[in-house]
Amino acid sequence: MTPQAHKHPTCDPDVAKNPSRGAPSTTPSAKRRRRTPLHEAKVKILADDPGSVSETPIDNHILDRLRKCIEKANHPNTSEAEAKAALFLSSKLMSQYNVSMADVLNTDAQANRSQNHAGRSVVEIKNIRESRSRATKEAFVRHVAAAMKLFFDCKYYSARESGTITWTFYGIAQNTVSAALAFEMVYNLISHWACDYKGGSTAYSYSMGVAKGLKTMAREEKRIEADLARKGEAQRLAAEESHHQIRRQQELERLRCSNQFGMKETETYPLPQANVNDPIENFASNGDYDCEHGLDYFMPLKREPSADVETPDLEEEAKLDFPMEDTDAIDPLGNLDEQIAKLVKTESSDIQDRAPQTSGSAWASEMQLVRFRTTAGKIADDFMKAQGIKLSRRSRREAAVRDRNAFLQGKKDSKTINVRQNRLE
Repeated sequence: MTPQAHKHPTCDPDVAKNPSRGAPSTTPSAKRRRRTPLHEAKVKILADDPGSVSETPIDNHILDRLRKCIEKANHPNTSEAEAKAALFLSSKLMSQYNVSMADVLNTDAQANRSQNHAGRSVVEIKNIRESRSRATKEAFVRHVAAAMKLFFDCKYYSARESGTITWTFYGIAQNTVSAALAFEMVYNLISHWACDYKGGSTAYSYSMGVAKGLKTMAREEKRIEADLARKGEAQRLAAEESHHQIRRQQELERLRCSNQFGMKETETYPLPQANVNDPIENFASNGDYDCEHGLDYFMPLKREPSADVETPDLEEEAKLDFPMEDTDAIDPLGNLDEQIAKLVKTESSDIQDRAPQTSGSAWASEMQLVRFRTTAGKIADDFMKAQGIKLSRRSRREAAVRDRNAFLQGKKDSKTINVRQNRLE
């Protein structure tokens, strides 16, 4: 039986050089130099993304926090006090980092342009042992490309150019860039890992295991993404329904209190007459009018400005309803709910109880997610039509996996790969 190497996956293929991965160290073959891959993948073209370069050098973290504050203030389930606190935090951030609302809108417009901008990114596979030899088309590679298609919502095709094989990812520009970079990393990683297995059949089985494992991960990620979007939509609708019920209950309570005093909703009553010489306390404590039951007949007394009494700035009071000693301890970049809780003098848990619980999904509903995926596919198809490229399908003949142990080990190792990690230059 062919000796099986126990694999310890790593994203750096040069790290795993333990002799125990191949034949036992007591055999002469263990002293031989480790095999190197026959092919290498390298990014040849990256799509031009108009939204990748911002016209304003503003930290993305600041912009994200501003967006969250604005969304919190405009959310229908946000109380008035919380909305004021969220707007105050956004105002403090803007003044502290010299950011205007125009900057926020500008970055949002760039993101929208980026989402609708089509492009293509190309990865080239070539023979690195013999420069004059043609690259061999390996069966596992198309499964890797299919996984990238699912991970990054784009499409792909392959072509032979001279002695190389190119894999082109097309669709939303920024998605194709991510797919090409991930494809390059995964292909080279599998090629290095497979060198630890002796025999073409065993190495082939292992490579197929990693590639198909990645495709399974991509499908599972898409399923979870749809579930989160569905759950988030259900939570949002439930929160809105609960909010409407509370408002309705408050309205019914107000009407009930009005009926207790024999009043109709449309009736109006004159304010009580009082002598201007009467003390204010006597007027405010009139027993015929009870403010505790929601009946407020009293208007604030207007004072004439004088030299002894300072007139408050009503506009300034409307902007800031929080004591200055409290605002000094506020961190605009801290946890949003905690900072709002400090400003409105409530517990953070109370805010979380009133606000709808988010599901962690970037999509407001499952329909929005489906619409995005449909749009991404249409952008890719329109791009190919604009380029005048017509694709043809060829019959695929794929060899069977003969080493099941190597295949299963490959599927296990695929779980250690992070397709969204930053590229190391």
